[in-house]
Amino acid sequence: MKSEIKNLLPIIFSALILRILFDVINGIGIHYEEAQYWVWSQNPSLSYLTKGPFIANAIAISEWIFGHSYLGLKFLSLNAYVGIALILGFCAYLISEEKKAFYLGVIFTLFSPAIFALGGVATTDIFLFLFWSICLLGYIKFLKTRNEKWFYLIAFGVGFGVLTKLSIILFPLSVFIYFAVSEYKAYFSSAILYKAILVALTLGLPLLIWNYHNNWASIQHEFGHLVSENPTTNPEVLFFTLLITIPSVLFVLNRKFYQFTQGKLVQPILAPTLFVLLFFLFKSIAGKIQLNWAIPLFISFIPIVSAFLSKLKFKYLVLNFTGIILLFIFSNINFTKNFTPNDPMHALRGWESEILELFGDEPYDIIVSNDYKLLSLSAYYLNDSQNLFLDSSKSSRLTYYDLWDKAVENSDAILYVSYSNKSILDESFDCSYLNDVNNHSRKQLTLYTCKKL
Repeated sequence: MKSEIKNLLPIIFSALILRILFDVINGIGIHYEEAQYWVWSQNPSLSYLTKGPFIANAIAISEWIFGHSYLGLKFLSLNAYVGIALILGFCAYLISEEKKAFYLGVIFTLFSPAIFALGGVATTDIFLFLFWSICLLGYIKFLKTRNEKWFYLIAFGVGFGVLTKLSIILFPLSVFIYFAVSEYKAYFSSAILYKAILVALTLGLPLLIWNYHNNWASIQHEFGHLVSENPTTNPEVLFFTLLITIPSVLFVLNRKFYQFTQGKLVQPILAPTLFVLLFFLFKSIAGKIQLNWAIPLFISFIPIVSAFLSKLKFKYLVLNFTGIILLFIFSNINFTKNFTPNDPMHALRGWESEILELFGDEPYDIIVSNDYKLLSLSAYYLNDSQNLFLDSSKSSRLTYYDLWDKAVENSDAILYVSYSNKSILDESFDCSYLNDVNNHSRKQLTLYTCKKL
């Protein structure tokens, strides 16, 4: 496939430039999760409360190469974005054995609105998609060859996927369920299968060891997401996720595609996704789901749709390109301000100038906040990952900062940052107003100078 990849290099390079331009044109900064993972990256650990160590290590490597900068945060995420496209393109080729399917799979992925958007965000999502794609590749190779050694590639994807986001477990679990009710049940007696499971467990040891010493905090966190006391009941999110992941699925809603999915290779690829779909349906009813959570489920559709179409027709790409154009338009504040005073990209835009204006050159020993998102953003833009403390309430959900062995000393010069409508929680802090910013309705912040009594 070397010549095919070489042919695609101009498109891949263009997609990367377009993704970076998306941030530049729309003034996109960083998401609070990126800031939080950056803090993790500067505080090495076997694992962390809500996620494994992969994202922290990836950011640490990027920053070591490029420094505290845009690429220092996002370089490996952008590489993962390209890697996903190439892997899914190769999966499409394996299904159809048509080179055009490879091209189509790569282009569908690069210009998938969901993957395009998340490809430039240094969070666990894009790496989860990468390892899910690797698992899918290993699974398809096994289905085509019946060579059990491909279980090791799946184990590689699952092992590193666990270090990224625990939802990767849905891939092998759904395959095992499918094996149990199909002709593939004979493979449960395969020694290689259990060796592969051992490989995955070995790769996931950092997370397992950390959780063993921390009362299985990550596992408890994940189970807390399964059900909710106030479920949102939003299964329609699954449909929107499908459309933003692979818009061109609308071109294959016909009898021929149904017949194609019943094929000897495609059916066992699709069947496990049914179990994942049922999981997310349950989650959407008993708890809640967000748009990004179910994207791995629909990633498996990209090579299947690409293999079915197997022709480079512009009309197949129209919906993808339309989605990217709409993403640019509705992310531009000069456009959206004509319809709403509230910035729809509030979480990703404008934080740097606000925080730098708020803090100025004020000296401090430690930054304290009653909001972990605000604390993380302040840490990133002030380039201080150590002198941080979260003033949290007992009723709030645990965060990474709650497990930190850090304390505020009586002698510390404290800068306390808070949303202006929130109060200081710890009554032992004696605080005085220092500064505030009120440039945006959703970024009204106040800075206090405090001493611990």
